[in-house]
Amino acid sequence: MWRGFILTLLIASTLWIGCGERGEMEAREGAVFGLVRDALSGEPVAEAEVRLGDKSCMTGPDGMFRFEHVPYSPGLKLEVSAPGYETYVDEIPLDRPELELTIELTRKKGIVFGWVKDGVSKAPVPGVEVKLDGESHTTDQDGNFFFLDVPYSPDLRIEIDAPHYKPYSERVSLDKPELELSIYLERDFDEQREVEGMIAELERLISSDDPNVIPQLKGFFSRDYRASDDENTTFVVSLGLIPKNYEDIFPCLSSVFKKYDDVRFKFSEIKAEATTAYLARAKMLLTIHVRKVDKEEEVEVDLKCTLSLKRREGDWKISGWKLDEIIEIRQ
Repeated sequence: MWRGFILTLLIASTLWIGCGERGEMEAREGAVFGLVRDALSGEPVAEAEVRLGDKSCMTGPDGMFRFEHVPYSPGLKLEVSAPGYETYVDEIPLDRPELELTIELTRKKGIVFGWVKDGVSKAPVPGVEVKLDGESHTTDQDGNFFFLDVPYSPDLRIEIDAPHYKPYSERVSLDKPELELSIYLERDFDEQREVEGMIAELERLISSDDPNVIPQLKGFFSRDYRASDDENTTFVVSLGLIPKNYEDIFPCLSSVFKKYDDVRFKFSEIKAEATTAYLARAKMLLTIHVRKVDKEEEVEVDLKCTLSLKRREGDWKISGWKLDEIIEIRQ
C-alpha cells in the first residue's frame, strides 16, 4: 500500500516538473520591435536592413521593424545598415516578452570642394562667399572652396551671391566621400560701358581746372595704386603729369592745377577687358594737353596707355597706370 502511494506521488511530481519546464521554455521567447530614424533630422529611415542574431528584416516607409519569437538572451547582436549612413552595431539583452527600440543612424560624411570661375574669361574668382546648407566658405586666390564633414544627403543646396554676378543656386547630392564641383558665374556687368563712363567723368573733372575737385579725382584711384616703373611711364611721371603712387595723387594734381591754366586729358579708342568682375584692364589712346597763358607755354603729348582696374562692390578704381608708348610730344 505504501509503495503504491509513493509511486503515485513520484509520477505526479514528474508530470508537474515537466509541465513547469515546458511553460518556462515557452516564456523564453519575446518580440523585438522599434523605429530606425535619422539622428540629425529625426525622420524615419525606410529600407534599412536590421539584423538581430540570425534574423533580418527591412524597415518600412515609417522606419518600423519587428521580430517575433526571439529567444531570450543576455546579449543579442543588433546591426542596422542603410545607404548613406554609418552602420549601427550594438548588443542588447532580451529578458521580457516585448522589447521596444529606437535606433538613430548617423549619416556618413564627405567633402564637397571645387572652384568658382568667371563664365566668360574662365578665370578663377577669388573672395566670393560660397554657401552650402547654411555653412559658408570664401574662395581663395585660385577660386577654390571646400567644406569638410558634410553629412550625406540627396538634397544639398549650394548658393553664391557675389557682387556684379547673377545669383547662383544649385541642388547637389552627396553620396560618396568626395564631391567636386565646377561653378561658372554669369556676369551681370558691362565692363566697356562702365569703364567708358568712369573715364568720361575723369576727363570732365580734370578739364574743370578747379583744384577743389582733387578729392573727387583721388576717389578714382585704389589705395594700392602705383604707376609702372618702365621708361615711358617714369618719364611722364617725372614731368609731374601723372601721379607716381596713391600718396602722390594730391601733390601731383595740386601742382598741375597750380602750374597750368588749362589742363585737359583726352582719352579715346578705349578697349576694356575684364578678367573677372573685380579685375580688368583698359587700353586707350591719351592726349595730355597743358597750357600756361602768361608764359605762353603749351605742351601736348600723345600716348598709348593701359589702366589696371579693380573693385569689390562699388565702381572701378585705377590700381595701375602704364604708358605703353609715347607717340608724339608737341610744344
